[in-house]
Amino acid sequence: FTPQITIGKSELAQKILDVWKDWDDNMLNRHADHFSDTISAYFASGGMVKGKADFLKTGAEYRNKFSDVKSTVFAVAPLRRATMNEDVVAIWGMDESTSADGKTETMQVHEVWWFNKDGKIVEMRQWEAKPTEMK
Repeated sequence: FTPQITIGKSELAQKILDVWKDWDDNMLNRHADHFSDTISAYFASGGMVKGKADFLKTGAEYRNKFSDVKSTVFAVAPLRRATMNEDVVAIWGMDESTSADGKTETMQVHEVWWFNKDGKIVEMRQWEAKPTEMK
């Protein structure tokens, strides 16, 4: 097994950092040009969305449930898998979301974002876990 994974393009990692900042700022449409028209997104909740318009609409509706969101990025890695002619960005971080009633929830987040040859996001897969206490 030789996946031939190498470090990818830093500008693709920046696109994902842009999207995370847009999520915090409740401005998901700010970088709508980062997404392909055919994006597929698979969320930690088990939900799935296809198409740019539905992705942005569903994302905005979900984000509007929160009065505040603060993300902390632990690591971001642009990767290139030459054998598949594939560019992805993996990101790990923490998401602290405050609902309108003031309840705060913190989740550890891992996402992998796939790009097409034009540098547009075509797929996102997300995993979440509640943080464990470190002693």
